[in-house]
Amino acid sequence: MSHSDSPELLAGDVTTTLRSRGARRRAAVAAGDLVSGFGRWWLWTILAWYDIKQRYRGSMIGPFWYTLSTLVLVTALGVIYSGIFHVEIQTYLPYLAVGMITWSLISTCLLESCTIFVGLEQVIKQITCRLARTYIG
Repeated sequence: MSHSDSPELLAGDVTTTLRSRGARRRAAVAAGDLVSGFGRWWLWTILAWYDIKQRYRGSMIGPFWYTLSTLVLVTALGVIYSGIFHVEIQTYLPYLAVGMITWSLISTCLLESCTIFVGLEQVIKQITCRLARTYIG
């Protein structure tokens, strides 16, 4: 029996092979789930529209409130900061606007992603999922 055929090494190779197969299977399942999710664009479009309607149902200007508040904030900060930093407002305002909008996007995505599954628990439970049936029973 050679050194490479020892039972300890064979067991380690089998474990490594099984782990890599499991990792590949999980990656394939994740990729399939993403493709399936993008294929169901109609579902997340309806959920997004429902969320916008629910969030701004008491507001007169509705979803444009966020856009208007960002516009006012960027304008006010642009005027104030361009005076403080002695920079022309035409030069400074586009950078400030892009930075504020990008930060708002990142911040909102992070904050909303923390509560998305809890908030949509009933909807998630109603959707039959092939993967859930595979793993649960």
